[in-house]
Amino acid sequence: MKHERKDLLDVGDICTVSTQGLKKVYFPHLPVTITTVSNKGETKRYSVATKQGHIRGTYGRKDLQYRKNYNGHILGFNVEAEGFKRNLSLQEACNEVALNTCTGVCSTNGQCSCKAAGTFCTSLCHSG
Repeated sequence: MKHERKDLLDVGDICTVSTQGLKKVYFPHLPVTITTVSNKGETKRYSVATKQGHIRGTYGRKDLQYRKNYNGHILGFNVEAEGFKRNLSLQEACNEVALNTCTGVCSTNGQCSCKAAGTFCTSLCHSG
């Protein structure tokens, strides 16, 4: 993992956010893209979005795991898309991703959020 460390993130970088502690956990990490970088004092804060919409609030660098080998094009991120949602909670974002991804066999589906997060699909994800 030391090769994936990037201290300062840029707009468009792909990271994952831990979903630990959510009421309904479909997968342990949610893939997100950095949409804005802001300064709060001497600390950088990052606004993020999933494929379906922007997640409310900001995240610190320690909350985001940089994924060097991920890119927004492959994951289908398009923050300019029509119907892109705003102000989703992390739980709502996870629900959106889980309900709108796999439409077939996950091992061959490039849009599987579990596969993108490096985890296996279970009966709890993708509407069972």
